[in-house]
Amino acid sequence: MDGMVFDIMSNLEEIQQATERNQLDVRTRATNKQKAKRLEMAKKHREVIQACQGDTHLLRSVETTNRREKEELEELLREEMSQVDKELILEMDQVVLEQQNTLSKGGIPGFTITTNPEEVRLQMYLLEFITRLSTMEIPVS
Repeated sequence: MDGMVFDIMSNLEEIQQATERNQLDVRTRATNKQKAKRLEMAKKHREVIQACQGDTHLLRSVETTNRREKEELEELLREEMSQVDKELILEMDQVVLEQQNTLSKGGIPGFTITTNPEEVRLQMYLLEFITRLSTMEIPVS
């Protein structure tokens, strides 16, 4: 294998790492927004409970309403995070397809565009093997 294959792999690895960093940022921002929503609701609930101290009937009603609101918020946040995760997975699937295309066009045997899990796993093994080859010291004759 000539250096071209190793260069292609290095470039693809850099692109993948940048994509993964970006995805981590996206997920972290989504998580932080959700934490802020939870804190905001908790603050609101504390204020409402504080306002009805002394009226036990009203307090029970407020606690029931607060519990229902919290459950609804948690369900909404689960759905939001699930959507974020789905979008990130689709983005990474696109990166894989682009990598397969690049490696295939580079003439590297074993690489075609596929979503077949067995073929993708075989390609991952090939990438690992090529990566190991790139780090080996080859004696010059």
